[in-house]
Amino acid sequence: MNAIGLVSFGYHNKKECKKIAQRIRTISRRFQSSNHPVDFTLIEAAQYNLQNDKDRKKWSKIMHEQDGYVFIIPKDTESITDDITAALKEVSEEVKNKTLLLVYYGIENRFGENLDAVELARSLDMVVLYETVDLPYMDSSRATAFDKFESTEKETLENIEKLLYWTMGMKYTRSLIRQGR
Repeated sequence: MNAIGLVSFGYHNKKECKKIAQRIRTISRRFQSSNHPVDFTLIEAAQYNLQNDKDRKKWSKIMHEQDGYVFIIPKDTESITDDITAALKEVSEEVKNKTLLLVYYGIENRFGENLDAVELARSLDMVVLYETVDLPYMDSSRATAFDKFESTEKETLENIEKLLYWTMGMKYTRSLIRQGR
């Protein structure tokens, strides 16, 4: 079975980030099959205090158990860059040679430097899919038509499907490396 971690990095807006992760998990259930079983696990990075040994071990364990990841990251990362960087560096060995799809949401910060999540992931030897999913920002004043939601979900599913194939290949490759072939 392949295990995909839906990791939300909503340190300041936990509710919105968790909601997006749950929606991705719901729409991704169509990939469940007996031929290629996959388990999507919701992981909230903000619930782990890396200053606490017990939480740090839990964070490492849950990240180690995953074969691939979908990182859900706000577009405005100015105030949480250090949190995301510390969380990922803590599990650098656990995420090495595992696949990653980035999903961005929210409003971009126009004044500060944002985290380059692709560069950070690659520095940890993660296999980053060449496409990212950029979710449109929705609020009551800028409501978007239903077809926009439908096309966004379709694009997200297409990228998750690519992630699953890459994850299966990387899992097989890691097993060969462990066997010394």
